[in-house]
Amino acid sequence: MDQRKSQHIGFGEVLAYITPHRNILVSIVILLLLGSLLSLAGPWLAGKLTASLLAGSAATTPPLQFLFLWFGLMSVRAVLDFFTQYHIGYTGERMTTDLRNRLYAHMQALPLDYHHLNRRGDTLSILYADAHVISAFVTDTLVHLLPALLTFFGAGLALGWMNP
Repeated sequence: MDQRKSQHIGFGEVLAYITPHRNILVSIVILLLLGSLLSLAGPWLAGKLTASLLAGSAATTPPLQFLFLWFGLMSVRAVLDFFTQYHIGYTGERMTTDLRNRLYAHMQALPLDYHHLNRRGDTLSILYADAHVISAFVTDTLVHLLPALLTFFGAGLALGWMNP
């Protein structure tokens, strides 16, 4: 019968694997926050364009000016999204590679009894799948949390401001 203990690591231990990439993760969060702000500006600008079109010749600002501003806003947003996704992908793969290298070095240092007592599939799962899950959580979930909250609360504030 297998007498292995189930070992759970805390978030602090996982944080040790994230900290070498802290600066790039902070820059990704900043890029995502800028993207959220640009997303909030899009509907406001579209509303101004619509109001200008409905006002016709009485409009103080020509609709074409709002159209160019809206197009510029969407262009900046597209470029920002490209760089953000590039950095997220690069950082995620870098984190996965670093974590797998550390796990492989650790597994090489383990005694032979460990490898005899554990199934090879479990060991390979830790080395490949679990390392990717940690990396995906950090780059796909954790860094998107703050910008998503900003968008949510910003949209709520904008709705309250436009229609009290």
